[in-house]
Amino acid sequence: MRAVQKRANNTTGTEQTRYQLLFSRKQDLYKKLSLRAKRTSLKNFCTQTKNPYGIPYKDIVKDNLPPSELFKIMDQPEEDDSQSFANRILQEFYPQIPIPFERQPQNLTAREEPFTKNEIARIMQKVPIKKAPGFDGIDFIVLKTNFRTHPEILITFYNKFSLLPTLGKILEKLLLEQLNHHLRRNNLQHPNQYGFRTNRSIEEAILDLLDKINSAKNSNQHALMMSLDIKGAFDHLQYTSIKNSLDNLKYHSNTLETHIDILSNRKVAINASQGPATWNVGNGCSHVVCARVL
Repeated sequence: MRAVQKRANNTTGTEQTRYQLLFSRKQDLYKKLSLRAKRTSLKNFCTQTKNPYGIPYKDIVKDNLPPSELFKIMDQPEEDDSQSFANRILQEFYPQIPIPFERQPQNLTAREEPFTKNEIARIMQKVPIKKAPGFDGIDFIVLKTNFRTHPEILITFYNKFSLLPTLGKILEKLLLEQLNHHLRRNNLQHPNQYGFRTNRSIEEAILDLLDKINSAKNSNQHALMMSLDIKGAFDHLQYTSIKNSLDNLKYHSNTLETHIDILSNRKVAINASQGPATWNVGNGCSHVVCARVL
């Protein structure tokens, strides 16, 4: 490359243009080969490393503190393998906080209509197609295409109340719509709840707050506002608390029983080189849509 560049600098006219084009091609090829070698060498280096706290870990962390207090609570973490390390991560992020959930067997009294094509179509219009699929590899693009060509498959599937990763997310949304309909029809939602409700938004909460402030000013009174932000509210919400709240609705139906079942015996997993590490999880609502109604 240096020889070609030198000739391009020492020539003129057509000859210089030819050497410049040749240098440009060789430079592009050099960049591609360098990037490929860089990626391959890093991948091989990290793959062959057996100690999760070895050189790759030290090179990334260096003098920076870990992103959480996770590493401080581990006893001699350098002696652990990747699977036990993954288990420690799960135990730290999902602590076991026992909250009792006891209920007597219920007789289902509410009559529920099967899911319809229109209900599933409304959900399909809103699902994000760029979300990663679950372990089964079925993403929302596949589901949308399937529903567009053979809608009867999903209608039959969901009326059997099966549960799979992406399919389960749509099922949860369908169940949530039915539960919200029951709450609205029986006026069971709190009047001060604005988020996660149909025809009510956070903007209305701000307007109501301004009305109260203006009302106090007009009557020559003081208005005091206290703003509370609960850190990690959804991350720390206990499933048993949600199930107890659902059970207190006294809405004995397949919809409610399925919600309670979805929140039971849940596990979270991290893939490690020695195999997946699993942990029973009893809190956290990042993927539990039914928690949004409470």
